[in-house]
Formats: sequence, structure tokens, C-alpha cells
Amino acid sequence: MGDYLLKFKKNFSKRTSEFYIGKRIHNNNKYSEITEDWISIHGNKEFESKKKILQFYR
Repeated sequence: MGDYLLKFKKNFSKRTSEFYIGKRIHNNNKYSEITEDWISIHGNKEFESKKKILQFYR
């Protein structure tokens, strides 16, 4: 099965890099701190509109 998003993005640049996607929060206190910092900078309204995109987990 092909990665169609990668194929599409390669139209803009042939350069690629390795990356990893994290799926688990190992330090809930630190994660909460980072989330609260983000909200204090961008606001709660922005948080509500982006929390699914930016992967703010429960």
C-alpha cells in the first residue's frame, strides 16, 4: 500500500528525513505543563479549535 501523502509532498521536495511519531505520554506532569504553557500563549479558544490536530491527549 502506498503512502499517497508522502508521494504528494515529494512534488515539493525530493529531500526526506527520518521521523518518529509518538503515541504515548510517559510524563503526564510535564505534558500537562507543556499544554498549559501552550494555552497561556495561544488562548483557550485556539486550544479548543486545534486540540485534535495538535494531539492534546486527555
